[in-house]
Amino acid sequence: MGARLVPWDGQNITAIGRGALVKSVLTSQVLYHIIALNPPASTLLSINKIERAFLWAGTDKTTGAKCKVNWNSVCRPTDLGGLGILDLAKFASALRLRWLWFEWMELSKMWVGMANPCDELDRDLFFSSSRIIIGNGARAPFWDSPWVNGEKPSDIAPLIFEASKKKRWKVRDAMHEGNWLTKIKLLDNWTMEHIRQIVTLWARVRAILMVADMEDNIIWKHTTDGTYPATSAYHAQLLGSVRSPMGAAVWKAWPPLR
Repeated sequence: MGARLVPWDGQNITAIGRGALVKSVLTSQVLYHIIALNPPASTLLSINKIERAFLWAGTDKTTGAKCKVNWNSVCRPTDLGGLGILDLAKFASALRLRWLWFEWMELSKMWVGMANPCDELDRDLFFSSSRIIIGNGARAPFWDSPWVNGEKPSDIAPLIFEASKKKRWKVRDAMHEGNWLTKIKLLDNWTMEHIRQIVTLWARVRAILMVADMEDNIIWKHTTDGTYPATSAYHAQLLGSVRSPMGAAVWKAWPPLR
């Protein structure tokens, strides 16, 4: 990204032009990589510094005094008072969710069943934005997906999840003849809360009707057709945000980028 700045004379480019270059050129340099990688926060911070310096000063470095608005406000969508520059941390997470979506919808891909770059926060975002319809249980993870009326078994019974000797299996295998119960370690320090949780989970999962001749399905909540797009996953992370009146006032006083 820094190399891209070399032939640009940013100080002789208008603020509107610098904003366009940040969105269309600088940001695009990292998109290919963040689909397959989970970059460290320090790397994204370094990228933000390059974008911020070029936007406000037309150079590769700048001071906070030249920044008119904090970077979080700049990265908001225009309808929330920002410039619509991508928040790279949020968009990287949105792109990584494609791996989880393909694990459900594209089983023919060679990497399905192997490791992917998604972390626990990515999985939480994915499952909070989707609805699982259980069929034969061959696709849905038993512990980590919200297949029990929108809840994860690991959230219903966290102590039992910790005591389980097998945490990575599908619903069908776990439910077959109560296999998940046989993998619970009977610890010496079990309490009444352990007993309450295992009974609660047993009652909840046995009430779920499985259909042997129907595949599990997943529906994305934020689109009308129920399919996942990265744009929708990005905006899902902004739900509940409100337009900042302070940001609007600053843009009104300094309008070239608007």
